[in-house]
Amino acid sequence: MVVNTNHTIKCDLCHGEFRLERHHLKEVQVTLNKEGFAPHEATLTFLECPRCGKKYIVVLDDVKTLALAEKLRSIATKQYKLAKMGKPSAELEKKYKNAEWKLGFSRQKLAEKYYGSLYQLGDTLEQLDYRYRTR
Repeated sequence: MVVNTNHTIKCDLCHGEFRLERHHLKEVQVTLNKEGFAPHEATLTFLECPRCGKKYIVVLDDVKTLALAEKLRSIATKQYKLAKMGKPSAELEKKYKNAEWKLGFSRQKLAEKYYGSLYQLGDTLEQLDYRYRTR
């Protein structure tokens, strides 16, 4: 995940401000539990306030979305190499846009399906409060 460090974040809990840096992002594996659904393994990427520790979920992924994200990275790497050689590819651009759309759609559906799920984070039982927005 690319992190743009030109952003300043203001925590809505402690009101402290901090510059967004890679080490503020954490990734954890959790099991989402929601009534009416089988437990679901997922990866949460969240931003953690360095002052108070409040967690803001940035991305919710599962096996399917992680595979789509890897495919997107692979296409982007090929695009970059070709562009560097002065040979941009319209076909790769089309594949990239398609993969990007699929990933966004899949993440949105995952977030909608498991919104409100319970999961264990350390010693704490948390409730998933995450609404997917295009990133």
